[in-house]
Amino acid sequence: MSTIRIFRSPRDIVWGRGSIAHLESIRGKRALIVTDPVMTKLGGAARARDYFRKGGLEVRTFDEVEPEPSIQTVMKIVTENKDFNPDVIVGMGGGSAIDASKGFRVFFEHPQLTFEDVHALNGPPKASIPPFKKTTHVAISSTSGSGSDASHVCVLTDPAIHAKCPIVHPELKPNMTIVDPDIADSMPKGVLADTGLDALTHAIESYVSGMANDFSRGLSLEAICLLMKYLPPAYQENNPAAKEHIHYAATMAGLAFSNSANGICHTVATKVGGFFKLTHGRGN
Repeated sequence: MSTIRIFRSPRDIVWGRGSIAHLESIRGKRALIVTDPVMTKLGGAARARDYFRKGGLEVRTFDEVEPEPSIQTVMKIVTENKDFNPDVIVGMGGGSAIDASKGFRVFFEHPQLTFEDVHALNGPPKASIPPFKKTTHVAISSTSGSGSDASHVCVLTDPAIHAKCPIVHPELKPNMTIVDPDIADSMPKGVLADTGLDALTHAIESYVSGMANDFSRGLSLEAICLLMKYLPPAYQENNPAAKEHIHYAATMAGLAFSNSANGICHTVATKVGGFFKLTHGRGN
């Protein structure tokens, strides 16, 4: 008898240059944008705020997410926004900002849970994450690599033990991802290389995974093909068309590994990166 599987993805994947404008059509009352100082400096957070305001939403921004976000940062977002009570959450930036927004959603909607309850650092989590009922979660990736905009994984650091602690649960998958290459065009070359290698690692590991399947392998293989073809010209020539393709490939690889698995490379990279402060792509 075959094992029953479920293919999970964000409900909506909105893609194409300029697709951030879709924020204007999202229904709600209060939107919280979780991002980092770079997105504020580059104007991405302001663009998101403007579209929400056009749609009639009140908006607040938290832009203090650091690389490899800590649980302390996530709990700071919770504390500062209890009074705001958002019904739309946007994670905007690299994987760090999106992961921080996922963590915020967990502890905002389920304050009875603790970080120790839900992470899976030294074995299975102690508690499951109940369904989310108060918020809609939108992920907008500014880098082409993490796949966090399409995944059910959230990685937070605990500085007390120098470790990256994964939270893995189907509920963590965003309701919507907006894959807009315009947002990613501002990546420095080093970030483009590191995140591109992260995406390629996702695609290769998910293709050879023992949990790979007919649905996931198609995404894995196409992501591999796109990255091998377009990552070099994106890096060497700053080619806009190439950068667009690798941005889509990163999300496709995120869908692939979320519906199969990564392997030992990611396990090692997570441990080594947390200890030596390496970017995740370089660790891979």
